[in-house]
Amino acid sequence: MGSDLNILGLCRRANKLSMGHDACKDSVRTKKASLCLISEESSDRVFDEFFNLCKQYDVPVERLDLTINEINRITGYKAGILTVNDPGFAGSVMKSINKTTFAEVEAYDK
Repeated sequence: MGSDLNILGLCRRANKLSMGHDACKDSVRTKKASLCLISEESSDRVFDEFFNLCKQYDVPVERLDLTINEINRITGYKAGILTVNDPGFAGSVMKSINKTTFAEVEAYDK
């Protein structure tokens, strides 16, 4: 999935990505976030915290099949939680997630 999510690096360079717990909370609360992404290594407590916060502000949440180190390789920043702060970029990220998930399902079915 990592190579399909290189769009996150573009988001960062465009300054449309918040990274880390506090920055992401602020992004959701100030209604800048269009999408919240949580690494596979983040705890269930953190996931639940952001799921509930994002539900309150109507922001979609996705758990990524990426480790914090993989996110670091893509974005240049070590974080377990990211928010995409642009609807266009958020749509591209969702397409990448769905395309990868669909490809994994197809490969599994064969």
